[in-house]
Amino acid sequence: PHELPPYEAAGANISFVGNPLVDTVHAEMPPEEARRHFGIGAGDVPILLLPGSRREEIERLLPPMLGAAERLGAADPARRFFLPVAGGVDEESIRAHLAASPAELTHDARYALMGLSRAAMATSGTVVMEAALMGLPAVVLYRMSALSYLIGRLLVDVPRFSLPNILLGETFETELLQGAVQPVRIAEEMEKIIADGADRLYVTERLSRAAAMLGAPHAARRVAEKILALGRSA
Repeated sequence: PHELPPYEAAGANISFVGNPLVDTVHAEMPPEEARRHFGIGAGDVPILLLPGSRREEIERLLPPMLGAAERLGAADPARRFFLPVAGGVDEESIRAHLAASPAELTHDARYALMGLSRAAMATSGTVVMEAALMGLPAVVLYRMSALSYLIGRLLVDVPRFSLPNILLGETFETELLQGAVQPVRIAEEMEKIIADGADRLYVTERLSRAAAMLGAPHAARRVAEKILALGRSA
């Protein structure tokens, strides 16, 4: 919905009909079945690492995520770290970083895993919105080359880069960019949303609001209906 004003200002006949993620992001199995599937015990605290799918994202963001996971695991041995691998991702580039890591690779039922998990460290992108739809709070990260960052700062001035934050116009989920993407800082921010308390409650409540702003299910059907109506009136 926040994308409408520039088109409206230009005179476009435009409307927001919803987002198809609402239809696609659902747990693939019930919670108890998912716990058995992933071997998650009653005392385990699942935490997700979501480093993105591009090689550059994996190379720049997975190492600090793993460093943060090491710190978080040392603080509480009940914490278990899962790294879902989507189809098309270069799994070897991920495995190269995991030699001494506590993270476990998974290959299926990622939405069910999101629903079971306590928190995530995630690369900015669609996956952060998917996590929001599953009620999963995240610390959102992004890091690019110094040159790309410099050019971007010259051309674009945006106050936030995480989709849920953009939807609400408020930075309620922590965003760490460039030099701030460090294991110590990530771990500190993760602790705030892992622990029960005001910080976690604040984030989860606003995630629910952001998810609601994506609209009702069946957005694709509404798009088709509008196209057909325009065809009939032509």
